[in-house]
Amino acid sequence: MFISNNMYNKLYLLCFLLGISNLALADVFFDEYYTFKYSEAEVFENKLKAIFKLAKGFEVEFKSERWFSIYFDTPELTFLNQNQQLKYQAKEDIRKKKVKKEYIKKEKVKFDESIDYLKNKQIQTYKAKHYKNSISIEEKHPLLGLVKRTERKAFIEQLQSDGITNPMRIKYIFQSSKNIHRYTLYNEENLLFSIEINYIETTLIKAKLAFLFVKFEFDTAKINNLNEHEVIELEKIVKKINDSMPELAEKVSIETTEYKFIFNKMKDDIMLFSLNLKYPIIIKMLYTLLYILLGLLVLKTLFWKRLTVI
Repeated sequence: MFISNNMYNKLYLLCFLLGISNLALADVFFDEYYTFKYSEAEVFENKLKAIFKLAKGFEVEFKSERWFSIYFDTPELTFLNQNQQLKYQAKEDIRKKKVKKEYIKKEKVKFDESIDYLKNKQIQTYKAKHYKNSISIEEKHPLLGLVKRTERKAFIEQLQSDGITNPMRIKYIFQSSKNIHRYTLYNEENLLFSIEINYIETTLIKAKLAFLFVKFEFDTAKINNLNEHEVIELEKIVKKINDSMPELAEKVSIETTEYKFIFNKMKDDIMLFSLNLKYPIIIKMLYTLLYILLGLLVLKTLFWKRLTVI
């Protein structure tokens, strides 16, 4: 289900008890992750749009983002096993530029790039840059070569201090693209809660993946500003979202990194995935050989039919 009974009760009590008692608390966060089939996510989003369209007394904001990520790890999968994450990511930034000669606006696509290192729930960000010429052996590495030269030394030293004695052993694991659709509910510019739908596609998996990120954000000031009618309307919205969730939705632990989540999904759905990580060249050769054998089988079938006719 979308929100467990316990979770729903907490949300209900939070809205009323904190509003009545006026406790001086900081922002309270409720994060829940779910995953379900790509097609089901699209159906759910259409229902979500209809629910927010009928929301009374609230403002709804929609934003979309596109991300491209490349995940890296050691051959022993150190980051995966320690629930850490090391990735290159690029966010698509579409900027409209007015062209005077043609009197029209053209869209120019740029990418905000970075190297993100997640350890112990803390993210360290390093600037990324693509260089045309390599001046060191590190720049031929698929990850180290992406780190800006002025920050590369600090990045390597950080990895070494964290137990990665030889960062050159870090290798490419997989890459993914992600489309984020974010719906945010406001009341007089106060954020009440937001829902993110992340459509994820990977290069090593044929089936499309999608998972839903639900984030409820409340604080005492915002709750105190809600009147009884608004609280009832908010309760109706949450219940409708709950009823719209696909029956086969699977809950994902919020302690799991996105890297580990996608990795485990691919491991479950892709045949020979683990072997492909350990022996990528051998697996590619096997697939090539398989395609050659299939091609020869097709040719044999065609020529055999032709000889039979003659």
